[in-house]
Amino acid sequence: MKLLPVIALLLAAGCQTTQPPQIAQQAERTEPSTSHPFSEMRFPDEVGAFRKGEIKRYDRAGRDVSVAYNLARLGSAVAGTVYVYPAPIDVKVLPIPKVGEAPEWFVKNHTEEIKKQIIQHHTGAQILSEDDVEIDQASGMQKGRRVLFQYTENTPYGPQPFLSEMLLFTHGKWFVKYRFTYLRDYKSVVRRDIDELVEALKWPQ
Repeated sequence: MKLLPVIALLLAAGCQTTQPPQIAQQAERTEPSTSHPFSEMRFPDEVGAFRKGEIKRYDRAGRDVSVAYNLARLGSAVAGTVYVYPAPIDVKVLPIPKVGEAPEWFVKNHTEEIKKQIIQHHTGAQILSEDDVEIDQASGMQKGRRVLFQYTENTPYGPQPFLSEMLLFTHGKWFVKYRFTYLRDYKSVVRRDIDELVEALKWPQ
């Protein structure tokens, strides 16, 4: 199986879309950029073994964006996407916590929304694990949530079992979300590469 077809299969398996379908359909491709000016988060062309791919904008102002980071290596291809977007306020909850003061509350509630989106988008998707996660950033250890999904997708090579990881954090008033999708057989060989990207892609202080 050649590398480019493998990446195409991974993208088709759903790593690129965890926004609601009506929003994702309106996403615009943008010119290559090195940063998200509102959060000041930077996106280098290379992060570890990953190479930057397509950049998408989900709103006119460019506050809600995603940046693809793909690993194309024999026996360990991964389709990754990093999302940066405003943390929403749920007006039904009173008193409303400030994002910077209650990151765990926002992460927990938004994780539940994302889980529903992914399960709805992939028939038969199952949650294999969910746990707390910490990553080391310049401002200190950042707490978030990691969810591992499994689902089967039809491909030109027949039905294939995929794993898809979602990691979610808050940074100031922004959500920072990571998605990584890969064939289940690649799990043991891509773990270190994924961890290295999450640690190496530094947030602004």
